[in-house]
Amino acid sequence: MLHTLFKSLLVVELQTQWGCNQQLSCAAVLEPPSLHDDQRKQAIGMLKSGISQESCLSTSQQFLDFQTDIELQEWLVTVLVLVHSVTPARQYRSIAIGHLRNRFRTVRETARTTIGTRGRLISDRTVQCHLAARCLQSCQSYRGQILTHQHRLAFQRWAASGGRRWANVIFSDESRFNVSWPDGHLHVYCRQGHCFFSELHY
Repeated sequence: MLHTLFKSLLVVELQTQWGCNQQLSCAAVLEPPSLHDDQRKQAIGMLKSGISQESCLSTSQQFLDFQTDIELQEWLVTVLVLVHSVTPARQYRSIAIGHLRNRFRTVRETARTTIGTRGRLISDRTVQCHLAARCLQSCQSYRGQILTHQHRLAFQRWAASGGRRWANVIFSDESRFNVSWPDGHLHVYCRQGHCFFSELHY
């Protein structure tokens, strides 16, 4: 769109150099059939906002250069992927289908059972890239301390001791603080219309 706008502003600049007034130069932007209505409005708005034609042209050219650089980078990435790819296109689909069928399958399991184009096993990073290209994520193994039955018992003892401590707390309205209720919420009773009073009586 800005490339067409760049051409239209060149027409405007030529019209002004030929001695036409600003109104005719703006009308020249409305005439080219290659511009859509929104593009014409944008060109007229840039001119009527007080921005000089040189600034508009330089801004449009910088944006075009930026878009060209992005397209060139995307093309280079595509070429490098095709040249240095270690898996054929059929394995792309098989890797994705395997993880869709078994959601507990890890990246390492897939990498150990997949042979690339060069007769070697592929890396875990290659499998992650293939899954990320299809907006998928594999199951990751747990990393951390493995909780045993002794950990569970220690946690239960800690929770029970905390419950016993809080069971003896009496608030200023002589109501008891219940740690757990059948609905799973924690309730603090106070008189209706009064805020919670921070002073506790043991």
